[in-house]
Amino acid sequence: MQARTTHGCAIRPVMRQMPLLIALLACACNAPSYPGMPIGEFLQVMEEEDAAMRATSRPAAAITTRPAVTTAAYTVGPSDVLEITIYGLDSLDTPTVLPARVSEEGRIVLPMVGPLAVDGQTLAQVERIITAAYSPRYILKPRVLVDVKQYHLTHVLVIAGPAGARDVALRRNERSVLQSLARAEGGIGGAPQQVYIQPASDPNKLESFDLTQTSEVVRLMARPPLNEGDIVIARAVPPPVVYIHGLTAHNRTGGLAGGNIYPIPETGLRLLQAIAAAGGPPTEFDADKVVLTRRLRDGRNALVVFKWKNLVDGKEPDVDLRPGDVIEIPHTAQTRTEEFLRRALVFQAGMTAVYDPISQFVPTAVNVSGGNHDAYSIRKLILSDVALKATNRITSPVLGP
Repeated sequence: MQARTTHGCAIRPVMRQMPLLIALLACACNAPSYPGMPIGEFLQVMEEEDAAMRATSRPAAAITTRPAVTTAAYTVGPSDVLEITIYGLDSLDTPTVLPARVSEEGRIVLPMVGPLAVDGQTLAQVERIITAAYSPRYILKPRVLVDVKQYHLTHVLVIAGPAGARDVALRRNERSVLQSLARAEGGIGGAPQQVYIQPASDPNKLESFDLTQTSEVVRLMARPPLNEGDIVIARAVPPPVVYIHGLTAHNRTGGLAGGNIYPIPETGLRLLQAIAAAGGPPTEFDADKVVLTRRLRDGRNALVVFKWKNLVDGKEPDVDLRPGDVIEIPHTAQTRTEEFLRRALVFQAGMTAVYDPISQFVPTAVNVSGGNHDAYSIRKLILSDVALKATNRITSPVLGP
């Protein structure tokens, strides 16, 4: 059986139109209100937050007590295996290579001179200690070279990013938290922002450091070295993005590949720029307002309402956006009615839709048999047929029997 969609000036009983009229009235009247924070108060709060941020994030050059970031010189300690080369012990030209393990007491034992305390000494200092022990009693002018054949490694657990938990082995001079994060950098998935440390000696203790604050970085670097079994938990910095929804061109046409999420470039992003990136408000409708929601440092959400026309005309500030901001262009009564009618227009094989034009009557009929047409394609067929009959206006559909 062939299904047809007819466009006619059929008079319908008023009661049959009541459900639709009630629904349209609900669409127009149930729009949410946005009391929000006054724009002046919002700008004042942002100034106070920026001042507080500057106070806690002083430039690194202004902090004179900051420890060195670079890896310190390696110092010998228990369980290290040293490789000691001495010229002149057997003959002046033949080197003698002696392996020596540092004991738990921090000593090594060498021929003739016996035990030597080397714990906490650099390799250059160990060379001077051995030279002094052999000269001049055993060798007049010995040449001594010391290297580490096997390092004692401290194993810590770094939990960060998509790689999850990673066992990181650190040398004695690399037992800082920053060094452990650098070793696990490939699995963090971005620069760490928040770092937590759970010492193996006190599993119930959890130290917290906010790496976005310079003072916190200094406090972290001044922390004692990590020990065997310590756990370091790092959270990566979330990507700087804003979220845009509501009455935007991209939202109405299916959005972008990334949905309603838009990145903030290094040069920054303003409110009007973000709306432009989302395609702006559809040209067939007039935007009324723009709602910006921002999470403050104290955990509250600040909601600010901008008038679209004032924003475009420069009468209201085009504010800089921050990561996590949510922007909404709310629907108007007109767009809510349009969206409702668009959803109500559901065509299937065997269904008839009746149109009641406002200004003029132009009968039209299109074939929608086969069940392969959706509301959008059928709407195009109807409008194309009407255009051929030189009709300039057609209203939204009213479902018929």
